[in-house]
Amino acid sequence: MRVSYKWLSSLVDIEGIDIEVLSKTITEAGLEVEEISYLARGTNLVIGYVEKKEPHPDSDHLNVCQVNLGKETKQIVCGAPNVAAGQKVVVAKEGAYLPAIDLTIKKSAIRGVESNGMICSLGELGVEEKYISEEEKKGIHVLDVDAPVGDENPLAYMGLDDVLLEVSLTPNRGDCQSLYNLAKDVAAIMNRKMKVDFAKTVANKGRITKISAFSNTEKCDYFSVRKINNIKIKESPKWLQSALIGSGLRPINNIVDISNYLMLLFGQPIHMYDYDKLKGNNFVIRDDMHMEVKTLDDNSIEILPNDLVVTIAGEPGCLAGVMGLNNTMIDENTKNIVIEVASFNGVSIRKTANRLQLFSDASARYIKGLDVTQFAKVMEYATTMVRELADGDDIEEVAVYDRVKYREKTIGISTDKINAVLGTSFSNKEVKDCFDRLSFYYKEESNHFEVKVPSYRNDISIPEDLIEEIIRIEGYDHLTSTLPNDMDAIGELTPVQIRRKQIREFMMSNGINEVLTYTLTDEKHSPYFDVFSTKDEPIKLMSALGKDKEFLRKSILPTLLNTVEYNQARQVKNVNIFEISNIYTENGSYERLAVALSNKLDKTDWLNKKNSDYFTAKGLFESLLKQLGIASSRVSYKPLSDSKFYHPYRSALVSIDKKVVAVIGEVHPLMYKEYKVDKTVVMEIDLIGLLNIKTSDTKYKKLPSYPSMSRDVALLLKEEITSEEVIRLIKKTGREIVVDVTPFDEYKGEHVDKGYKSLALNIVYQDINKTLTDNEVTSVHKKIIETLVLNLNAQIR
Repeated sequence: MRVSYKWLSSLVDIEGIDIEVLSKTITEAGLEVEEISYLARGTNLVIGYVEKKEPHPDSDHLNVCQVNLGKETKQIVCGAPNVAAGQKVVVAKEGAYLPAIDLTIKKSAIRGVESNGMICSLGELGVEEKYISEEEKKGIHVLDVDAPVGDENPLAYMGLDDVLLEVSLTPNRGDCQSLYNLAKDVAAIMNRKMKVDFAKTVANKGRITKISAFSNTEKCDYFSVRKINNIKIKESPKWLQSALIGSGLRPINNIVDISNYLMLLFGQPIHMYDYDKLKGNNFVIRDDMHMEVKTLDDNSIEILPNDLVVTIAGEPGCLAGVMGLNNTMIDENTKNIVIEVASFNGVSIRKTANRLQLFSDASARYIKGLDVTQFAKVMEYATTMVRELADGDDIEEVAVYDRVKYREKTIGISTDKINAVLGTSFSNKEVKDCFDRLSFYYKEESNHFEVKVPSYRNDISIPEDLIEEIIRIEGYDHLTSTLPNDMDAIGELTPVQIRRKQIREFMMSNGINEVLTYTLTDEKHSPYFDVFSTKDEPIKLMSALGKDKEFLRKSILPTLLNTVEYNQARQVKNVNIFEISNIYTENGSYERLAVALSNKLDKTDWLNKKNSDYFTAKGLFESLLKQLGIASSRVSYKPLSDSKFYHPYRSALVSIDKKVVAVIGEVHPLMYKEYKVDKTVVMEIDLIGLLNIKTSDTKYKKLPSYPSMSRDVALLLKEEITSEEVIRLIKKTGREIVVDVTPFDEYKGEHVDKGYKSLALNIVYQDINKTLTDNEVTSVHKKIIETLVLNLNAQIR
């Protein structure tokens, strides 16, 4: 949930609290701030006035502008097609820094003409693209005529001087989907006062209406509608647009913006209908329809029985709680509207939203539960805002269907129980202070409290919930650390646990970060990259959260690639990650180790500009085997040429003692269309299969006393011959003095015939008993070359 700091600070007194301190404190109290960002940013900005515009003498698309900055006039070369004399604009002066485009403005000459600054677009100021019109994307942002020239805080004038908090709400805190309720929680946590109180409302008296409201299903327990006539569709005021943008919503027009604003403020969805598009006045909620309709975004959907539908004179007007329909939508010609404030069954809304994959801010609030005492209040606030911002002066009375049965919850608890559960020593005064800060009304007798739970706190129902609230507000640092009572048992890791730990340490020591990704995926991606259980069908959940979380994955690699894609989209190019998790098939669950390497494995090695490839992953795997004590002579590689997920010539199935335990390879080039990542090499290992392989004790040998010699050889081979085959043959032929063989280059392309490849290797010769002579090495080296030519039809380059 995105929270506008400016809007939040208008509700609660948080003046003087550093934004980092605020974020840290409320995170510790359960309102986790995942990210702090800015609506727009830039230094050394000023509002300017374009006094004159002339064509650039050496360009047909640049213009030379004289811009009045209040205290001075500067010449600026601008390439925007919409720049014109008489405009008021945002200017980044010399020395300004624009983080969105990572640019420091310097005095410069553009095609021989001096330029002293830059006239800015919204995108260059950091405003997200979804808030920028298609017209504005093509050029600079033009300010209103009342913009004060010389103002050095143009972002404040534009309403863009806002800090954005990305708050992750736990599933039980649906009440905080209301910014007002979230502000009350922040006030309690920070021990600050609220600035506003929306408890009281001013009723808007309306004339008699012909509209009626009713429900034919128990899935709707409250439905109210009010008609307002003679409204005017126009642009929302700047303060309202800023509040919506700061909360992650795009302003549309005053009527739509009012509904979104109040939904964000109170957590109560509101829907608006164009009355003149309705076929009648009778609003009825039904769940027995089966037909095709078009939504607000002009997409066709199928309504099925059990979907809640708002009908007007028998015709569908809204997919209740999910999305409006285009046959009743507000547009620029709307004159008369109907406001809807309702309560729909959250389970029903969730099922419909999941089936249609239509998730909205409104449906999220219905699913998590509403404050059933504020429906009338929200209707009155909506009416007032329509009157003030849309000139809606002809108001009719509210038509209501009400079957809400609200019972106030009272919970008894004592200070003794609180301290017994928490291991604390809170006094009655401290407990009362917590209840007061949380706006929980209570009666006190001795050290016992009867607490009335606010109507919006659906998550509180038992004494333990109150105890959690107290320690959350007082701070978890009040909990003292104690050792468990039973400390006599001696614990130790099993052999498999020890080796699993070794693998984690090995990966991290090689600069590879551990991640944990979702086990659930969609139907399309559930079988991706699976080479171990291709015959097993993916397992489908009986009651999935949604289409994107409907199947259990058969490989970890698809979600690892999603993680690579997520990071690279945010300019983190060197992504090297691993995960140890289970995959699932019809025959059970299996533990896997998956690795993804994208770009450079060691970004600190600035001399090595080579990115990770098949050999990088193969070398990593062989180093891991060495760490685990598995001899390389037991390992064999088989090319994986028929997979649509792995590169046909840079991938292999890996077997140990003829049992497949891993797959290594570069991602198939066609997969890059689906996963927007740079070239990536992946590896997936059957972890239990690997850990169960018998290993011999590590044997140590004396360090060589005599020097080694090395020779390079370059071969032209058929491309299906693997480097592993070549290495094995070399070691077998020269086994008496060949101590190491390392491939260092493989080439296909120009000057190499199709179907062939060039492979270069370095061979190290050494004798443990004496110093080798050049003739001895030459003799063995010649014998190796002859064997390669004879057995592999190799050509020496």
